[in-house]
Amino acid sequence: MTIEQRKELRLIPHDHTTVVLRPHFAKLGNLIDINKGGLSFQYIANEGKAEVSTHLDLFTNNSEFYLPSLPCKVAYDIGLPRNNTTLASLEYRRCGLEFGEFTQEQAARLELYLEKHTAGTV
Repeated sequence: MTIEQRKELRLIPHDHTTVVLRPHFAKLGNLIDINKGGLSFQYIANEGKAEVSTHLDLFTNNSEFYLPSLPCKVAYDIGLPRNNTTLASLEYRRCGLEFGEFTQEQAARLELYLEKHTAGTV
């Protein structure tokens, strides 16, 4: 049995949203869920696991929203089961990030994203 550690419900993005880990932009993937405390995203591994402590950029693919350089640390980074497709040789991973301390502007922008670009909970 796993004990849920999140203090808030996870919200599902209704706009396709991309997460990019800084500083080298080595990890780029699709947002799965998000709340004020953190997020999870799925990516194709090309150089192993994500760095332990980092920053991320968050943007919608329709260019309506961009939030750069949010402080975060990796909570988990796990491999996902492979399926029998033509892309089966690729390694898919799911990474959970815990947000660090925001500036007032970052906190306001994240709140705007949660209000305008999410729909429903996990």
